[in-house]
Amino acid sequence: MTPETIRILHTEYPGHGWGFESPDLAGFVGGVQTYEAAHREAEEAVAFHLEDEPDRLAALRDGRLVIVHYVPERAAGLVA
Repeated sequence: MTPETIRILHTEYPGHGWGFESPDLAGFVGGVQTYEAAHREAEEAVAFHLEDEPDRLAALRDGRLVIVHYVPERAAGLVA
């Protein structure tokens, strides 16, 4: 069984930091100074966003729902 995926799209805003959003979660957006912080914040925000969906939150916690992060190719060299 293939797990459900939540996509997180990261965007670099030079001089301002990193933003993130998800086409899979309505109204899901955020931003912070570094990619590392954006990655961490996005993962935490997904769990918070799913609090009203107990079945999906349980799926996230037990691995039936996974988070996949996407970084634009032009910025990929900036993240490890």
